[in-house]
Amino acid sequence: MRPTPTGSDEGSGKLKIEEERAAVLLEMIGRYAGAADEMLEVGCRSGANLATLYRAGYTRLTGVEEDPRRLEEFRRLHPGAWEAAVTSAGDVTALVQGFADREFHLVFSVGYFFDHEGDFSVLRREMARVTGGYLLSIESEGGPDGPDYSELYAPYGLKEVESVELKTMPALESVFTARVLKKLTP
Repeated sequence: MRPTPTGSDEGSGKLKIEEERAAVLLEMIGRYAGAADEMLEVGCRSGANLATLYRAGYTRLTGVEEDPRRLEEFRRLHPGAWEAAVTSAGDVTALVQGFADREFHLVFSVGYFFDHEGDFSVLRREMARVTGGYLLSIESEGGPDGPDYSELYAPYGLKEVESVELKTMPALESVFTARVLKKLTP
């Protein structure tokens, strides 16, 4: 059952991009996860995505973030979601490696790989390992020559079940693609 939005724990004046991102995130997650499902956000920054989910009725939320200052922003900007979520700061790959196999029904990242440089094959493998159901990737794939995240996750037992190009969202400066991948392996 999909949760319904409730009151906000933050002030008004959201930017259009945040509203559009929140709408896409809620719509896609709502098709693949319920309020009682465990979810992990990789690179949760200052908690805007987790706060969006919390306000919509999702309560089993976990976030990992490299920068502890961003988690302090999360605590300050979204106190209700902060209290409900489990968060950790540190090396994101190491933090994800600390979770059990299939611990989360849904694992997601929004722009994490776009904002960081490096070889993320270990992190992608670990994200696939800890999901028991679905992985949602909302990333800039850099056009026709950029990475196709469904192909990057395929070696780890995930198959794409839905994708949406978000270039139609005027507030986004880059072309982002939202992909939902389903865990196929036991």
